[in-house]
Amino acid sequence: MGRRDFLAGLDITDDERRQLAGRGATSAKTLLLMINASREPFREMFGDRAEHIERSLLASLSSDDRASLADPLPPRHPLGASLGPAPPVTPRASDLQRNQLQDELQRLRASSDRSSATQQRILMLQRQLDALLDIGPHKNS
Repeated sequence: MGRRDFLAGLDITDDERRQLAGRGATSAKTLLLMINASREPFREMFGDRAEHIERSLLASLSSDDRASLADPLPPRHPLGASLGPAPPVTPRASDLQRNQLQDELQRLRASSDRSSATQQRILMLQRQLDALLDIGPHKNS
């Protein structure tokens, strides 16, 4: 099938066919996706015939293509570029170490153990955390 041959079998006027061919779509599915992305301009362009044209395009699709139109589109970038799924976030080793230090500090500070060994451990953990975060000495240790 040629680049715009999909339009030949549709129940639309020659003028509508020319206007749709000018959209640059290479298939009925692509044209329907374009229509879904900019429904208002499409309705303004074709007026009362917009719904008929859309039904005609849908009728020309295979059942698989019709089903894929119902799939959600990927998120759009604020500037309009479609983005695929975001890559999985893998925490860096330094993030994991920071979280472990913070968790241990929190646990020790919340405990009722006020022994010298616990206070020394808190001070040591706080220094490690400060060094990891590249900040000066902690004032509240």
